[in-house]
Amino acid sequence: MSRICNLFFRPPDPIEVRLYDRHARRPLRAWVKILAAGIVFGMLLLLASQAFASPAGGRPLHLPGSQAVAFGGNRFDVSLRPQSVAGLARHAAMARLSGLHERHNRRDLRRVLGADPVKKPWCGYAMAYAVEKSGGQPVAGYPRAIAWRHFGRPVERHLARKGDIAVIRTRRGHHVTLVDHVAGGRLYGLGGNQSNRVKISTYRLSAVVAVRR
Repeated sequence: MSRICNLFFRPPDPIEVRLYDRHARRPLRAWVKILAAGIVFGMLLLLASQAFASPAGGRPLHLPGSQAVAFGGNRFDVSLRPQSVAGLARHAAMARLSGLHERHNRRDLRRVLGADPVKKPWCGYAMAYAVEKSGGQPVAGYPRAIAWRHFGRPVERHLARKGDIAVIRTRRGHHVTLVDHVAGGRLYGLGGNQSNRVKISTYRLSAVVAVRR
C-alpha cells in the first residue's frame, strides 16, 4: 500500500521543481523585454519630435510636393534640398512679423531688428532677422538691400521659389524681400519696409536684380 501511495503522491524531485520554475519564468521575462523595448521606442519618438520642432512657433509649415515626415507639426518633403527647407523656414520667420507697422509697432520692431525702423530703411534688417531665425548667416553689410546679391547661390528669376531672397530695383535704389510666389509676370514678395510694414507686395519681374537661395 505504501508503494502505491508513493507512486501517486510522492513529493516532487528538487531538480524537477527547479526546471519547472525556470520554464515558468520565461514568459515573464519575454514580457519584460517587450515592455522595455516599448519604453525605449517611445523615448526615441519624443526626442525626434523635439528635434523637428516647428520653426514657426508651433505652427505647421505647408510645403509643396509629397508630404513625408510630420514631427512637431511640420511636414517635410524628403525630396527637398536643404536650401529649399531653409527658404521655407525664412518665409515662416518673416511671416511672424507680418502686419507690424514701423510707427504703430515701432518698439516691437526695434527690439526684433536691432534698429529703429522710423529712422532708417529696414528691409535689410528684416531679412537678416529671417535668415538668422532659420539658422543662416546674414551677408556682410546686410542693412543695404543690394548686399543681399551675394547671399547663397544665384537662381533664375523664373525658377524662384517660396523663401528665396529677391533684390528689387526701385526708384530710390534697391529693396530686398522674400519670394512668396511668381505669377503673371510679377513677383509677390513678403518683406519689411513695404508700405512701412511687413506685408506681401507685388513687383514687376523685370525689376528683379537677383534671386538668391
